[in-house]
Amino acid sequence: MAKSFVFNALSGQFDIISTVTLAAVGAVPNANGASISADQVLNLQPANGSFPGALTAADWTTFNNKQPAGNYITDLTGDVTATGPGSVAATVANNAVTDAKFRQSAGLSIVGRSANTTGDVADITAASDFQIMRRSGTAIGFGSIDLSQSNAVGASILANANTTATSANTASAIVARDGSGNFSAGTISAALTGTASGNTTISGQTNHGVVIASATNSMTSTAAGSAGEVLTSNGASADPTFQAVPGTFTDSSVWVDTLNANGSTNTAVTRWANVRVNTGTDITFNQSSTNGDDFTINTTGVYSIHFTYSSNNAARDYSITNNSTTNLPGGVNELAGPTTIGASQMSTTSWCGPLTAGDVIRGCNDASAPRTGDGRLKFVITRVH
Repeated sequence: MAKSFVFNALSGQFDIISTVTLAAVGAVPNANGASISADQVLNLQPANGSFPGALTAADWTTFNNKQPAGNYITDLTGDVTATGPGSVAATVANNAVTDAKFRQSAGLSIVGRSANTTGDVADITAASDFQIMRRSGTAIGFGSIDLSQSNAVGASILANANTTATSANTASAIVARDGSGNFSAGTISAALTGTASGNTTISGQTNHGVVIASATNSMTSTAAGSAGEVLTSNGASADPTFQAVPGTFTDSSVWVDTLNANGSTNTAVTRWANVRVNTGTDITFNQSSTNGDDFTINTTGVYSIHFTYSSNNAARDYSITNNSTTNLPGGVNELAGPTTIGASQMSTTSWCGPLTAGDVIRGCNDASAPRTGDGRLKFVITRVH
């Protein structure tokens, strides 16, 4: 016979609940001082949340795997937060990751995703100088801008570069050079910085002339002028021109000799058979069988005149005249003379002074038949200033 017991937690003793026959199982350790003899079985219920009892194998394994006593982290605070116990998710605070805590990148690069898909970021590197970050097709990267694309230039004037650019003088259009590198433009207002170099041409420019502003404030050019001349002001109401340096003159001279008959109409004006010298542009020599010969002054200046004359077989008068076809004594247009010479005599009269462009100089006599065929008789006029 065997007795069944149950542990009384209140008394701390085992209470007999029945008497049963026990199989011999060997000695069982004492429990709370109670003695169990041979052939007795001690039945203990498994422990639970309400009653103490014996541990099961599974409970023993659970307790055996527990950490030993000590101080353990149950919460995380600061930039990363978590609340235990056990395995819990940690949270990184906003703006907590600094540049130093971020991963390193390749030189001359930015971090991003170049492909048009979701995925890990990578370094996007600028391979060459002056490249910019832009989208091209389905990827982003460093490269050049395609100005023909409206998305690249927007509403700026560059949008017209591939549509309205022209070499013509067209408003609100970008200037494009033609096949020769030229273009047309209206009024250009700009301040020149630096040096304008190369071949710069102004409309209406004369080769070897000087560019000036005309009375209408437009750009024009002077005539080229002659060697040795200088640009000279002609006052506030006229454009400057190239003129001879004051005190100098061009080599203009006319030398004629051998008297011919006088003019048939202007009977007091001599005529000449030979032209020995005719240089320069300041004097024009004109010959006429009716009007006689004369010398027209083209340039205002100072002139020297020499007239050598000889009578035939009687006393005669001769003179140098300005704008006159007669040989009147004391005439206001007589520069020199009249000079009276005897029969078969030869004489030279001279004059030097200022003449005005348009003046006409003549050698005159008293309308008598001159001594012809003599090469010693001559008329020489020269500009000296």
